[in-house]
Amino acid sequence: MSGRLPFDPSRLPSRARAEPEKAAGDDAMSVSQLAKRIGAAIASGVGGTVIVRGEVSGVRQRTHWYFTLKDDSAAVSALLFASTARRIGREPEDGTEVLVHGRVDYYEPSGRVTLMVDRFEPIGRGELEAELRRRVDELRTRGWLEPEARRPLPVFPRRIAVVTSRSGAALQDVIDTARRRCPAVELILFDVLTQGARAAPSVAQAINGLSAHASRLGIDAVLLTRGGGSLEDLWAFNEMVVADAVHGSSVPVVAAIGHETDVTIAELVADARAATPTQAAMLLVPDRAALTRQIDVSASRLGGAAQRILRTAKERVRTIESRPAVRSARGLLEPLRERLTELDDRLTRGLRHDLVRRRRLLGEFDLRLERRRPAAEHARRGEHVDQLERRLRRVLERSLAKRGERLVAAESTARRATVSLTREARGRVDAASRELEAVSPIAVLERGYSVTLGPDGAPLSGSNAAKPGDRLVTRLLDGTVASRVEGAEAAPLRRPKRARVEPDPDQMDLFKTSE
Repeated sequence: MSGRLPFDPSRLPSRARAEPEKAAGDDAMSVSQLAKRIGAAIASGVGGTVIVRGEVSGVRQRTHWYFTLKDDSAAVSALLFASTARRIGREPEDGTEVLVHGRVDYYEPSGRVTLMVDRFEPIGRGELEAELRRRVDELRTRGWLEPEARRPLPVFPRRIAVVTSRSGAALQDVIDTARRRCPAVELILFDVLTQGARAAPSVAQAINGLSAHASRLGIDAVLLTRGGGSLEDLWAFNEMVVADAVHGSSVPVVAAIGHETDVTIAELVADARAATPTQAAMLLVPDRAALTRQIDVSASRLGGAAQRILRTAKERVRTIESRPAVRSARGLLEPLRERLTELDDRLTRGLRHDLVRRRRLLGEFDLRLERRRPAAEHARRGEHVDQLERRLRRVLERSLAKRGERLVAAESTARRATVSLTREARGRVDAASRELEAVSPIAVLERGYSVTLGPDGAPLSGSNAAKPGDRLVTRLLDGTVASRVEGAEAAPLRRPKRARVEPDPDQMDLFKTSE
């Protein structure tokens, strides 16, 4: 049997006695209810328009503008609709401190709190705009903004001074436009600061220097330009020191500052204003193709006018000649006819001379343009470099040839001297060897002589060196003989005189070692 008890229905709990337990979470609210409460709390606590001051950060454009408005200890998400940005005429920029007008919105589907921006302006912009209007009114009072204060631009400038920053994109636009329209016009860059506290003095100093030395430098006009930016970035061109320099310039000034919607005092005072750097270059640099067409049209119109004048004059002459009173006075008209013919010839020659002169000027102009082309300049410089290379190669070859001849001659001389010195040294060595063999003790022994050695092994030089009883050793060519002294008797022999051989100083020098 198993340990399980049998089934007992009485043990089941009664329905009447079973109380349903309270479901957990019956008092909880839904997410939607919580979201509505949060939205209501925000609407009641931060309702209506709010004005917030902070720094723009993390700008993102996704049809509309999303960014964060922050200060040192907090941050709020903000949204600027594209339509609102177009209406207020500006867009948020990172790092800009702004004053924002808007309302706080709680978006329930994502649970995000967002500041819906209706209007914003950079801090201090209102004061700058007021100061700009005050300065414009002052310049208008001085009469600097009147058309009479502006100077005409040169028709064909030879040299233009470009006052801008070397690193700005505006400079490249000016260079490209001038090169495309007329490469004969020369551009000179004056690198200046275009933003910051030192920008205004830098620009004014450059314009004043150009004005003072324009004749010496051959400058016919000044192009003042920089790229776009905020009112604060362009404020250097609203300074009065720049306006004074532009107005007092001895040559015309064309200004193109910022975008088309930006207007600065420098542009208002300048002799001409352009919306972009490219347009400024087009105002100053003539179009080569348009000049050529203008010359052709002028020549054609001049020739046509001359022909019409001649035809009218001839018709008037024929009309006058047809009259009876004039026919009878033909003799009076002959001088006039001759005069008219002379004038006709002079006019024709003058026209031809003028056309020849214009063609020559056009040819010189084309030649100047051709010389200015980078390809032609590169070809001339390349040819000059090739000539220098050929000259250098010829000089090196001649120098190497001369040095080779000198080396061959020196080698031949050294070889002959070496052979001669070797031959002389060998002769001196042979002579010394013969002398050594002649005085050699072995050679003496070979001639039948002997050497007697004393008890101490030293050669005996005389009979008085031997004492009775001493043991002597006599050295012969093929061996030695031992003997004992019984007595000694002196019998000196006469030594024949022999010439002393002195060493040759020259031969001795051959065996000396150099110190």
